[in-house]
Amino acid sequence: MSACLVQLEPPPVTEPQWRRALSLVPGYVEADAVRLAREAHGILLKNLATPKAVALQLAFRSAGVETAVVPTEELRLVDAKFTRRLEVTDDALRICDPLGRLVPVPWAHVALIAVGAVRQYDIAQTVTYEKQHAYNPVQGVHQEVVREVRTSLQENLPWLIEIFLTGGAMRFQTEGAQLAWGYLFKHAPPELPPRLVALVRLLVKHAPHAMLNRGALALRDGGDGGVAYASRPAFSDESAWLLWRARQPGGRGA
Repeated sequence: MSACLVQLEPPPVTEPQWRRALSLVPGYVEADAVRLAREAHGILLKNLATPKAVALQLAFRSAGVETAVVPTEELRLVDAKFTRRLEVTDDALRICDPLGRLVPVPWAHVALIAVGAVRQYDIAQTVTYEKQHAYNPVQGVHQEVVREVRTSLQENLPWLIEIFLTGGAMRFQTEGAQLAWGYLFKHAPPELPPRLVALVRLLVKHAPHAMLNRGALALRDGGDGGVAYASRPAFSDESAWLLWRARQPGGRGA
C-alpha cells in the first residue's frame, strides 16, 4: 500500500528544511529540494513505500518539520462536478449541476473554498501552406503546395474555483473565465482578479466556518494576485490535505 508524507502544521516547509531532510535519504538530489520547496504544500511527498515514508518522516523531524505517514487512499478526493453558474442567497449557495438544475446547498455544508491560478501547458498547432517550385520528369517544372505543421507548447494560468461540501463528500469546480458572473453580482468588476476577491469575500461572509486554501486566503485579504499553483495536482493536494487535517481528532482545519 502506498503512502504519503504530510505536514502536521500549516507553515510551508522552507527550502533549507527540504535540503536538510532530503540529504538524509538516498535517492534525492538538490534539484528535488528546490522544486518541492516551490511546489509542495501540505502533502509533501506521494506514492511512497511505507519504509521510505518513515525514513523521510524522521529526516524531516531532524529538519524541524513534524509530519505524518498517511495511506494514499485517505487523501483521495471525490471527482469534481463542473458548473458555470453559482447563486448566493441568505439561506443557501445555489449551484447549477451538469443537468442545468439549481441545487441549493445550505451554508453550513460548505466545508472548503479553494481558489488559485493553476499553471498548465497546452499544445498549439499552426498550419501553413506555401507554394514551391518543384521538378520531376513527368510534370517538368511545376508548383506544389507544401503543408507545414508547427507545434508549440503554451503556458496558461486559468483560475480554478472549487467548493467542497461537508467532509469532502461533494466537490464543485468552475473556472473564473467561464463562470456566469451576472448571476452573482449586478455590477461585477471588469477584471477577473477583483471579481474573484469579491466572490471569495461573499462566500466567506455566508460561510465564515469554511476552510480556505492559500489562494482563497490571499484573495479574501485583498491580494488580486492570489496564489499561483505549479499544477492541478498541486492545487488539489492542498485541498486534500486541508480536508484530512479537519478530520483529525480536535480538528486541524486551517
